[in-house]
Amino acid sequence: MRFIELTLSTSILTAFLLSGCGGSTSIFEDIDGDGYSATEGDCDETNPEIGPGAEEIWYDGIDQNCDEADDFDADGDGDIGGPNGTDCDDTDTGKSSLDIDNDGQSSCDGDCDDNDASLNNDDMDQDNYTTCDGDCDDDNPFIDSSDLDGDGYSTCDNDCNDSDPNFFPTDRDGDGAEDFCGWTDISSSYFVSCSLDSVGSASCWGSDDFDKASPPRADFESISVGYHHSCGVNITGNVECWGLDDHGRATPPTGTFDDVSAGFAHTCGVLDSGSLSCWGMDDFDQATPPSGSFMSVSTGSYHSCGIASSGDLECWGHNDHNKATPPLGSFESLSIGWHHNCGITTSGSIECWGWNEFGQSSPPSGSFESVSAGYGHSCGITTDGNVECWGWSDFGQARSPSGSFVSVSAGYIHTCGVTSDGAIECWGNGDFNVTTPPTGP
Repeated sequence: MRFIELTLSTSILTAFLLSGCGGSTSIFEDIDGDGYSATEGDCDETNPEIGPGAEEIWYDGIDQNCDEADDFDADGDGDIGGPNGTDCDDTDTGKSSLDIDNDGQSSCDGDCDDNDASLNNDDMDQDNYTTCDGDCDDDNPFIDSSDLDGDGYSTCDNDCNDSDPNFFPTDRDGDGAEDFCGWTDISSSYFVSCSLDSVGSASCWGSDDFDKASPPRADFESISVGYHHSCGVNITGNVECWGLDDHGRATPPTGTFDDVSAGFAHTCGVLDSGSLSCWGMDDFDQATPPSGSFMSVSTGSYHSCGIASSGDLECWGHNDHNKATPPLGSFESLSIGWHHNCGITTSGSIECWGWNEFGQSSPPSGSFESVSAGYGHSCGITTDGNVECWGWSDFGQARSPSGSFVSVSAGYIHTCGVTSDGAIECWGNGDFNVTTPPTGP
């Protein structure tokens, strides 16, 4: 024990006193007959129950085996055990009530690594997983280490949809990094649709006339599908186009773009300076944009419209059905269809104008996040994530599906959207398998 020096001195003194001045007993003798003398480590030569060979009885305040260990700390971890102690397991040095890493928990509280303050048994986000269980973000209840769909990936592994085994990170571009995790954006037109996945790769399906459903291998920020051609803005800001190139519709100019929109036979984009650039067919001046600074642009059959930096709308090109005569007001987003247009005002409501034979320009009331104008129908996503469609629906293209969506695009006689969990749903006419979207890269 800690007072061994005093005990040993006492044993030696006792042996000396017992021997007397002329006695024969010495400190080298085993006075109490326990097999050990004072010089051999017997800390109490007056008691044969105490000595190096004795069995230690813990928590009685006596050092029976004379090993100098704290009689109230059997495992020597610095935490007092026994009936009056705090050590939950005084036989295991890995268990104690001491909070070594100062994270508010000890190993007795379930802290799996009391030397690492980032690991403990608190379930801060109440998702039934702690950092000791592998929860990589215990402040977010939507991220944990569980693999609910059994695809080998959890939300901690960047599985964006852990309820569907078809969606998980894969190394699509061969760079050694897991990257794909669902779809993010979509664009539909004449029997073709294209979508961007989580890393910006484009996939198209439906009619592949003129290779319009065969996008280049690139990382895109945005994508737009026209009648027989498509374009996208890649991560460097350059526009890439594919498909039919008569009138130069698929031959973009050089420059850095923030936005692009492919129409019937022409294309327009917003440069990083805010100015507009258009190319392709221009027989109705649809590819002759106004000057000024713009936030976005959208193209239709033979006309185009843009949102100026002021929020006002400007349109140019063919004006049948007054489709190039926009309403007054401030707008946040815009979509141009074949012969009608829709936009979302700064108040969140939708306004449409132009051809309205099927009610495609008569939107519902309510607050919307986005809108898409097709041929004879339109669709929008409400602020709570629901899809609402209106207009011509002979093929079910204006049917409003259930579920939560982040993107929707109305085409000719079909519609596609991206759900909130990264999957694609399509409805309407399914010619060319245009309503059968891919499930993965």
